[in-house]
Amino acid sequence: MQSIEDIISSIIDHHSNTLVILKHALSSCKSHVELLEYDYPNLDPTTATQDNRSFYRMVKHTLLDFSSKCFRATPIYSNHERTFFADRVIPIFSAFENHHQNIHFEWCEKKIKSLRTALFLSIDIQRATSCFADGLGYSTLVGHMDDKRVVFEASSGGANEDQNHTQDDALKLIRILTSILVLKAYDLKNARFETFIKYMAISIQLIKRKITLSVLSVV
Repeated sequence: MQSIEDIISSIIDHHSNTLVILKHALSSCKSHVELLEYDYPNLDPTTATQDNRSFYRMVKHTLLDFSSKCFRATPIYSNHERTFFADRVIPIFSAFENHHQNIHFEWCEKKIKSLRTALFLSIDIQRATSCFADGLGYSTLVGHMDDKRVVFEASSGGANEDQNHTQDDALKLIRILTSILVLKAYDLKNARFETFIKYMAISIQLIKRKITLSVLSVV
């Protein structure tokens, strides 16, 4: 089974053509105005795959949104955890969904059905855990909205952090990812162990301006 580091390295290699252009854009543009007006070159049509082109479009739309926000005369006033999350983080993943047709996101106080089911089955997952998340990502590789794979939690606003709240959210995410894996084990009870260990549940936690990615699997 590939480690998360190997997976990330493989993705970087696969999209190396886009990353070269991205580095040039960020290093050559001295202001958000220049970034907004940057003339992005086309990918080489003889080597670029459909996945490369989708990723490239996503990157360009994300940078366009970022440079557009830089024109604001005033900063975000509220330090509410979902204000910064909705303004800065959701647009990135929405762009990802728009250009990659293998995942669907739903946002803001989404019910964690897997956690409720795990509690119903009397699986030992702390009952105090909230059954809601700030965002969920569902796999759509099979042609329809399949089981959830990604859980989002905004633990603070962009300026200040409540460390106790951050720690509670981190534990909550571990419990949610565990419930996802447990229910997947029920679904794949007749599958080979080698098949099940490939399944991963992912959490993305926003703490101030830092995004932390965590991956949970059975090995």
